[in-house]
Amino acid sequence: QMQQMQQMQQMQQMQMSRARRSYLAASPGSDALGPEDKAVQRQIDQSAWAWSLVEGLLELSIEEHAELCMNAELKKGSDGEKAKAERRMEKYTTLFASVLRRLPRQKLLQVLEVVKNHVVHLSMEEQGGQLVAHVLSSYPDMVEVLVKALSVSVAELSMHKFGTHVVQTALSVVPGEQKKILLRELTEDTESSRIQLKQVIKDRHGIWVMRGWAMQACPPHGSMPLDFLDHVVANLDIGEMVKSKSNFRYSYKLIIWIVECYRQNLERVRLILDYITTNASELINDEYGNLYLTMVLKFGEESHKRIVFQEAAKVITDDSALKPRWYAGHVIDVCLEELSKIDRRSGTWKEFLHEQRSIFMRAATQEGMPDKPPHLQKIYENRCGRHTARRFYDLGTEEEKRKMAQLVENISQATATNSSSTFKASLLPADEEAQ
Repeated sequence: QMQQMQQMQQMQQMQMSRARRSYLAASPGSDALGPEDKAVQRQIDQSAWAWSLVEGLLELSIEEHAELCMNAELKKGSDGEKAKAERRMEKYTTLFASVLRRLPRQKLLQVLEVVKNHVVHLSMEEQGGQLVAHVLSSYPDMVEVLVKALSVSVAELSMHKFGTHVVQTALSVVPGEQKKILLRELTEDTESSRIQLKQVIKDRHGIWVMRGWAMQACPPHGSMPLDFLDHVVANLDIGEMVKSKSNFRYSYKLIIWIVECYRQNLERVRLILDYITTNASELINDEYGNLYLTMVLKFGEESHKRIVFQEAAKVITDDSALKPRWYAGHVIDVCLEELSKIDRRSGTWKEFLHEQRSIFMRAATQEGMPDKPPHLQKIYENRCGRHTARRFYDLGTEEEKRKMAQLVENISQATATNSSSTFKASLLPADEEAQ
């Protein structure tokens, strides 16, 4: 197997050497050409070399040599050798994009023909995927035929480390009707389609295709109507996604993105919000479950937010919840952030926040059992709770701050970190999310 890998590597080097010789033969003053890395950066002005390079790279892609050789290099050797291989991969990608822009039209048409005939395979190669993405973005007359070819393998491509970038690019640049065609394999009303959709949602590469899908329907920046996401919502097994630890790692992001997209029409995701708040006591101190609850606080209805606040207040005095990794602290942080904005709120929600502020402050500052320290001191001593203790301090009146300073020495010197870091994977730009 090692011998086969070495042969593939030699073939790759021969292909690149041929491109380099073509360049030297076609370039006046070629004897002044510097090392290979400098040559890569040099402006490409000879179409003969450009075409030779494209031929070599396409041949490598189609015969699967490039990826195999690179993978072999990345799996063996020292960190320095791996870094060198990664730089060479990046170099090929840079070359590919550069030469494509300088090809004469006849040669360009030949490249596009190769892309059309081998689009799925090329999409699963790093440099080939860059080429397909470039064609999708730059040649509108090729979009329809490429989307048709991609659509028959969109599930497989979505879960591929290079193919996923091609699908994401297609979702962002092709017209609306072509988006629907592209996703047809995942949106048909068949059992096979539902199974494939579930696999994409669970996959570490596929989840970013789902993000691109959601972004297309997420107001105000999305280019598609909100019902573009309805098929995904209708086929979510919310119970499995929320409860199953094996699915938590990626699926929590999709649930957050979907609720965010429907934030102005929450009735359509009420079942999701109901399920999350019904299970709030189980989720609040969970690695991913706490993120669902912070999502509810940011985008949910008032009735759902009330439940999260009440659950957070219970956790403050729950000594058993203060584990080394105190995920509930993230939820309490967001609650405290909302309590700091009472003056900006109105109506029944403002009244509720005033009540919760009193409950939170009493829970934090009350003395513990005779033989136990106060709750605030326990929170401060937890490695994940020190910044939460400081948030309590910042929220307090002068009298409350004085009492907290007596309960916890040096609390005023603790750092209150930005709670926005606990809410991950938002589709909103940073400035809109902050608002």
